[in-house]
Amino acid sequence: MKWRASILVVFLLSFADSKVLHRNEFGIDEKITCQNLFCFSASTLDSSQCSTEKNLLSLATITFSQLVPEATMEEVSKMTSDVLTAIKKPSSDEQHGGCLENQMSVFLDEICHEKELSDKYGFADCCSQSGDKRHQCLLARKKTASATVLPFNFPEAAESCKAYKENREMFMNRVIYEVSRRYSFMYAPAILSLAAQYDKAVPVCCKAENPEECFQTKVVTLCSSVNLDGV
Repeated sequence: MKWRASILVVFLLSFADSKVLHRNEFGIDEKITCQNLFCFSASTLDSSQCSTEKNLLSLATITFSQLVPEATMEEVSKMTSDVLTAIKKPSSDEQHGGCLENQMSVFLDEICHEKELSDKYGFADCCSQSGDKRHQCLLARKKTASATVLPFNFPEAAESCKAYKENREMFMNRVIYEVSRRYSFMYAPAILSLAAQYDKAVPVCCKAENPEECFQTKVVTLCSSVNLDGV
């Protein structure tokens, strides 16, 4: 797949000075409750009930992509699949089951369980620790790890339209993955908002007379309309 530099880079860079740094272990502002986060996710990428697996998929993808930004999409997808199985919401517990705020240890266990990855990407030392020390170690390394990821390049308009049409969910999850691994301290609602608005722009631009121009125009509009303070 031939990827090219996109004006979306400008859109993403505009977040650099915004208030998008992690406020807690998952990068969720303290004023945002677990329930509100899932509802926000549901209102953007999936309009069904809040705690659906699709919403968990997006949030888990963000978490793994930010903690291990060097990991490939396939590696992140495997970890996401494994952790979703582990934290599936029990029907008898609606308060805690499926709530990512209560499951950080499960994510860390999954990352460290993948010994091949810890050796490959050099965080075995973090995994040899336990509890909060392990968590802080992984948070500290991602500050430098994300800087090693190549600049974000976006597919050409025709290629984007083809991929979106063939598998929208996979396409959007890829966008979330690519953004998250490059912006490891951008908090989840900001990434979900970006992805959701881009999700709406793609089908419109794919039908436009000049898709390339449409994509560029839409991204500029998104850049000026996203209100992170209102999340």
